[in-house]
Amino acid sequence: MPSTPPADVSGFEDQHLIPLLQQLREEAQRPAASRLFVRGIAQAIAIHLARNYTALTEAARGETSSLPGFKLRRVTDWMAEHMAEEFSLGRLAEQADMSEFHFNRLFKRATGVPPSQYQIKLRMDAARRLLRETKRA
Repeated sequence: MPSTPPADVSGFEDQHLIPLLQQLREEAQRPAASRLFVRGIAQAIAIHLARNYTALTEAARGETSSLPGFKLRRVTDWMAEHMAEEFSLGRLAEQADMSEFHFNRLFKRATGVPPSQYQIKLRMDAARRLLRETKRA
């Protein structure tokens, strides 16, 4: 499905963009301008422009993507810490601040396996490690 081109906004005054551009100009005119500050303002401007003046397709917005990396890490770390506990999709979905259905779908897309299978793999890996590392007969 083709995306619609963004509307022509030439000559339009953006009340959020004006202060950022003023700060950028003021910093650039300083004798010892901070590169870090300028970079930060430039990033803020870029984000603002991307959010407000581009037409994105559904896929580009991430609506068909997998679980975001920071949430995946939070959930997998939690799973590793609580692997001895009974599996609960609801508790995992809470860790990601999502519904169970949505979490299950995105987790599988990110890892290639459903959360329950991932938990089983964690337990099997831990059992193998214990068998290798312990001297009990």
